[in-house]
Amino acid sequence: MKRTKPMVLVILPLLISMGIIMLAIHLNSTTQSFSPETVQNVAYIVMLLNTLLFIKVSKKSFRDIGLFSSRLLRQLAIGVVIGAIFFIVGGILTGWSISFTGNSLYFIVGQILVAFSEELLFRGYILTMLRDITRTPDQAVIISALIFGLWHYPTSHNIVLVFITFFTGTIYGTLRTVFEKTDDEIGVIPLTISHWIFNVVM
Repeated sequence: MKRTKPMVLVILPLLISMGIIMLAIHLNSTTQSFSPETVQNVAYIVMLLNTLLFIKVSKKSFRDIGLFSSRLLRQLAIGVVIGAIFFIVGGILTGWSISFTGNSLYFIVGQILVAFSEELLFRGYILTMLRDITRTPDQAVIISALIFGLWHYPTSHNIVLVFITFFTGTIYGTLRTVFEKTDDEIGVIPLTISHWIFNVVM
C-alpha cells in the first residue's frame, strides 16, 4: 500500500506527458495553422509544467531531483564533454554518416526545450521516484531507461531508436546516480546539454 501512491506519481505524469506529445503529433498532421516546431515547443512547455506540478505534488525539491545552480559553468562544461563523447562514439558506430537534423536557430533553441523537458522528467523526477520505490539505484536506472526508450516508439515507430534511447538513458541514469551528492555530481543541467547535442547532431 505504501508503494501505491509513488507508483501513481510515476505513471500519471508519464501518461499525461505522452498524451500531450501525441496531441501535438495529431495537430501537426491535421492542421497547417502553426509550424510543426511551434506545436512541438508548446507541447514541451506544457509537458515541462506537468513535470513541475508532479514534483510539487510529490514534495520533492529541485535539489532532490538533481536540478541545482551551483557550479553552473562546470555543469555546462561536463554536459559538453559528455555530449562530445556521445558524438564521437556515434560517429564511429555510424561511419561518420552524421548530419545536423536542423540548422535554424529556432530548431536549435527548441531542442534545448525538448532536452530539458525530457531530462527533468526522466533523469530528474522519474528516476528519483523509482529509487524511492525500488530502494535500489540499479533497478531504478534500468526501469527509467526502459521507459525512456519505449517513450520514443509511439512518436517514431522506430525500434532502433528505442534501443538507442534505452542505451543513452542507462548511461545518463548511471551518471546521475553514481555521482549523486558528491563534488562531481552530474545533475539535470549537464545531461540536458549532452541530450541537446545528441538531438541536434544525430
